[in-house]
Amino acid sequence: MKQLSQGLSLLSLLISIILILLMVFGVVSLTNKNSQTLDSLTFEMQQQNFQQNLALMRSQWLLEKRPKQLQFAFYDEQGEPSHQELFTMSNNGWPMLPSSEIKNYCQRLFVKITNAEANEHYKQVFKAIKLQKEGDISCQFCDAGDNQNCFNYSIH
Repeated sequence: MKQLSQGLSLLSLLISIILILLMVFGVVSLTNKNSQTLDSLTFEMQQQNFQQNLALMRSQWLLEKRPKQLQFAFYDEQGEPSHQELFTMSNNGWPMLPSSEIKNYCQRLFVKITNAEANEHYKQVFKAIKLQKEGDISCQFCDAGDNQNCFNYSIH
């Protein structure tokens, strides 16, 4: 009788451990799924931010009679100016970095145009590829989790 009681106790303990492990596994699986979804949404939001800032910069460039450099203001959540960045503009009015030889050119350009902090985990969110053609610098930005979701940027 005592052995049967100990056996049931051990079985209950074993079942409890298995249930706890299954719950931990479930939570970890959900967290990983949510992480991928969040990274994908972050990429889409950064893409939208990139495109909106490009449109604003190009409009400002046209209004200011096509300067070689453009002082562009970024705003905080309350709509107040937070700071300004100086951008070198191409002859066609698209922002670029001063030198095409800068290491990680496309990543740096993306971070600067989106006003993202350099320490953000952007490498987990997007992947940037520099495609330099004669007289043109082109970048391809892709979702790091899904290389099929991409957009291109060119200074021409």
